[in-house]
Amino acid sequence: MAHKYLLCNVLPQTIQMHGKPTGQHNLAERRAIKPDIEQGIYPFKDIKLSRADVEWLLVTHENGRGPVDWSDKSQRERWGLDLRGANLCQVDLSFLPLARLRGGLGWDEWFKTTEQQRKMATVLMVGANLVETNVNGANLVGAELERADLRWTELEIANLRWAQLNGANLVGAQLNGAYLRGSNLESVNLSEAKLDGAYLKDIVLGDKQRIGPQLADV
Repeated sequence: MAHKYLLCNVLPQTIQMHGKPTGQHNLAERRAIKPDIEQGIYPFKDIKLSRADVEWLLVTHENGRGPVDWSDKSQRERWGLDLRGANLCQVDLSFLPLARLRGGLGWDEWFKTTEQQRKMATVLMVGANLVETNVNGANLVGAELERADLRWTELEIANLRWAQLNGANLVGAQLNGAYLRGSNLESVNLSEAKLDGAYLKDIVLGDKQRIGPQLADV
């Protein structure tokens, strides 16, 4: 009950806990794991997380300070949850405040690592529900977002370089200032999406059948 109260009063959106975390003690222990890029060690590497797990991590983020409030510009240098290597496939993450999420390696790290090390840091979000989720300023370099539901998702200034977005639904998504270089946009629906200032060099627009993104009203 306490966590439900905190979520409704601390997080930018009014949400409710969807069940209980798989194990609060285990989540806390894992969060304390020190990342090691060379060895591919991350707090939630290969861990299947539920929505309740993510909600609990948000409430307790940075010793209870909570998630990054993107509307407060002074907080935009903070990092959100470190979910590098985590498995969030098919998970309902709609409406959650996931600004500044860490779901991949940073610029300086990417070019110093091997392909395997980059892969180990990639967050898995295939088929995830991110409808109206706040993912502004997130690091999603190389993220696996195939067939994800990203309708009306806030992704301003997000780093989506080399992200796998093929088949994703991005209707109405806010992608202003997003970095999409080299990302895969095969069969993506971008109707009504906002792309002002987005960096789109080298994006993949069509598959072997020449099926590209839907761009009506972009």
